[in-house]
Formats: sequence, C-alpha cells, structure tokens
Amino acid sequence: MERADDPGDRRGRLVRLTPLGEETAVRATRRHRDNLRRLLAQQLLAEHWERFASGRRLLSHAVENGVPRRR
Repeated sequence: MERADDPGDRRGRLVRLTPLGEETAVRATRRHRDNLRRLLAQQLLAEHWERFASGRRLLSHAVENGVPRRR
C-alpha cells in the first residue's frame, strides 16, 4: 500500500495498492471465486449450475462496466 498527501485536502491522505498488493488482491479474488464455484457446484444439478453461472457472468459484466476505474 502506498500513501500520499491528498492535494485537494491537506487533512487527508490518499491510499492505493502497490503492484504487488494488486496482484495479491487479484490472486485472492480468483481463489475465492474458485472456492465458491467448487462449493456451489456441489449443491446444484448440472443444468441449474449452467443457469447460475450464466447469471453470475451477466452480473459480473454489468458491475465491471458500471464501476468507474481509478488509476
């Protein structure tokens, strides 16, 4: 994590992930996704899993397209 003074507010600090922190967050997110996929798949019949996975993909794309990126 990197910290810097907020140029718009002397009282505040800006915080952002370092490249290593970002890689760690992505790795953890993928592991969490894989664990959920494995655990949920055990609970659903194959045709229900496909419907669930399709809906999850739609939601994921909607969030990805609707959330502004900060860099």
